[in-house]
Amino acid sequence: MKKVGLLSLALVLCLAVIGIGYASWTKDLYINGTVTTGTLDAVWVEATSWDSEPPEKDYSSITCVVDPSDAQQLTVTVTNAYPCIDYYNQVQISNIGTIPLHITGIALEAPAFITAELLDANEMPPTLPLQLHPGESVTMIIRLHLMQSAPQGQTVTMSGSVNTVQWNAPAVEPMS
Repeated sequence: MKKVGLLSLALVLCLAVIGIGYASWTKDLYINGTVTTGTLDAVWVEATSWDSEPPEKDYSSITCVVDPSDAQQLTVTVTNAYPCIDYYNQVQISNIGTIPLHITGIALEAPAFITAELLDANEMPPTLPLQLHPGESVTMIIRLHLMQSAPQGQTVTMSGSVNTVQWNAPAVEPMS
């Protein structure tokens, strides 16, 4: 029995010595690298505007101007507005970044009597999200509508944005 124990102990010691020897025969390989991230950037390129008034009732007007010092700013001014008229801003949006982007919708902060929606060139709601690759542009229409509840004789302000995200961002509910 002592011989079996001694033999087992010798075997364990041999395996331990072999294990230490094996462990010392390793080599680490190193990784050096650089990651340069892309940019997500979109701008307004041009804008035109019109309203849905019939020619004989053409009393209000709308202007839409891209800020020459900051092409990410669009200024919309409606004068002499009245309810149930649609105001249109045809805008061109360009992807000047280095990665594809998705246009997911429009967000407007305005009194409840003003609504906004994105339309395609045929004045139909586009399928969102809409993808733009670097260097591509799309022409869209922003339709503003003043509801019947719009007050008389007031100046109101609004602000908003056309939402863009990287093309592979997690799915979000498109805004309308």
